[in-house]
Order: sequence, then C-alpha cells, then structure tokens
Amino acid sequence: MTPFQEKQLAAMRQMEKAFATNPSASQTVSIQNNYASNDQLCLTTVSFLPKELATHIYKELIEPLQLIDPTHYYFPVDALHLTVQNVRVIAKPPNYDAGTIERAKSVFSTVIPTYAPQVFSLDGLLCMPTSLAIVALSTPDYDTLVRNLRKNLTQNDCADDKSYFTDEIIFANISICRYTKIPDQKFFDFIKIWHDKHIGNFIAKNVSLIETNAGCHPSKTTMFDTYEFRKI
Repeated sequence: MTPFQEKQLAAMRQMEKAFATNPSASQTVSIQNNYASNDQLCLTTVSFLPKELATHIYKELIEPLQLIDPTHYYFPVDALHLTVQNVRVIAKPPNYDAGTIERAKSVFSTVIPTYAPQVFSLDGLLCMPTSLAIVALSTPDYDTLVRNLRKNLTQNDCADDKSYFTDEIIFANISICRYTKIPDQKFFDFIKIWHDKHIGNFIAKNVSLIETNAGCHPSKTTMFDTYEFRKI
C-alpha cells in the first residue's frame, strides 16, 4: 500500500467511524423497500467492472451475504461498478434535464481521454449506514482526475450537487449491497471477516455517463455515452 493509499484508507475509516455516531456525516441513499423498481434517478459516471472480477466479487461476497439475509438489495453482476464522478444525486423528478446531460457529455468527452486508465486496489469493505461497499484505493492521478472533472463541471453549469465527507483527499468504492433494514449481527460478523482483506485489482479503461437509480438496476439504467481513457 502506498502512502497515498494509506491516506485514502484512513479517510474512509474515519468516515466509517463518523457514520457510527452521525448518519448524516456525508450524503447517503436512504433505506428503501424496493431498490430495483425505485424511480428516483441520478446522473453519474461509472466504470463497470469486467465480468471476471464482478463474478469473483459476487461469489466471494454477495452470495454468502444473500444466504445470511436475502431481504437486502444486492447489485447484479452486470451492475457492479465504481462511481467516478457524480453529476446529480437521486431525486424524483430528476434534478437535471437534457441540457445538463449535454453539458456533462462535453466535460467528460474532453477530460477523460487526457488521462491514463485508472488503477484501483480493492482492499476490504466499507460499512455505511444504509449500504455496504468495497474499498477502492487509487493513485494520486485519480485524485487529480476527479478534481479536474469537478472544476470543469462547475465551469460548464452542471456542478456536482453531492455533499462529501471530505475534500482533502478523493477516494472511491464499489457498492455491493443496499439495506432494506438494519442488518443483523450475522451480517456484520461476515463484514468483519472481509473488513480488511484484499479482494482484487481493477483497471478502469473507460467511464460511462448514465442515468440510473440507487440500485443501478438494468431496468432503470440508461447509458448516454462511454469515454475511453488515453491509450498507453
């Protein structure tokens, strides 16, 4: 683990602890009964995981959790993704229009090709008040990329409207489960086993601008465009 990744992980663990006493420490999706059909929508950019990695995560983490408690919402294999940069948080009706989408397209088509593919180390689980995610540690280049995207989104009148735990360092995660209720102890016991384990590595070669709901369910997902990172 690099010094930069150690700082990222420290910030994520700090956020995890902050949530334990203050569920409003950062903006999160509220608990819902049915994530698959929920029609609150967001505008965001993601890098979908390759099938082999997504299947590995599904077998090692999601399937065992489903056996413990099948009532929660678990992301389908094809929906597993790392969020690169939010544009508009989920809302009904959506708080963006066709103009917002076109301006966002302009930003991502301009910025993404100037950066190399982004490398992530998946190291443990991040337990949030209403969801469970995989920790994704990156390089300083990812920090620079996201800050550049946010600056350009603001300059193009489509600024990110999400509130974050900290602006001091950028970090990422991969959501795998959204809660329909507070999980029981067996669920948390499984999280403890994987809390600090290395899960795999991920190289994001492109970024997709999508409209989707909190579960990134295929029936609620529209892909507007995909932008390739610079060839190396």
